Amino acid sequence: AGESEMLGAHLRRIGAMRTIAIGLVFQVVFFVLLYALTPHHWPMLIALALAAALFDVCYWIAHLYFFIRISPNDENISRDASMLDISRHIGGLCAPALGAGILLLTNAHTLIALSAIIVALSIVPLLTIRGIVDTPTAPPMPFRTFFAHWGDARDYVARALLGMHASA
Repeated sequence: AGESEMLGAHLRRIGAMRTIAIGLVFQVVFFVLLYALTPHHWPMLIALALAAALFDVCYWIAHLYFFIRISPNDENISRDASMLDISRHIGGLCAPALGAGILLLTNAHTLIALSAIIVALSIVPLLTIRGIVDTPTAPPMPFRTFFAHWGDARDYVARALLGMHASA
């Protein structure tokens, strides 16, 4: 709960787009550390894990908030969210094949460097978008209010368990 409160304050202060950009910088740092990782180098491995964790904290919540803010379908946001999820799954299916092709033609360092470059380039559009209010204006919802309805709590727990299953 502490990291989400910190992120909420961060989102309110600098906005979702900048929070996403900061998360993507941590993703680039992750790839740079992975590129330089050598066997038995525990401090670098810990730094790698820290960069991955900071990416997760900054990126995932902020990108969903930003997506909801810019969605043209206010009445049916679940349709847009489903399309986002489908796109993610298609990317998750295609990316390993693309990565395997790059590995077959080059080596692991090329794949890692190319990944870092692509992530770094994805920051540029975020910093150039203008005219979108991406800072939350409503006060944070209290925990009890968030879980007041059984259906919402059930959906949240099911989604959380699915996320844990997918990452395992």
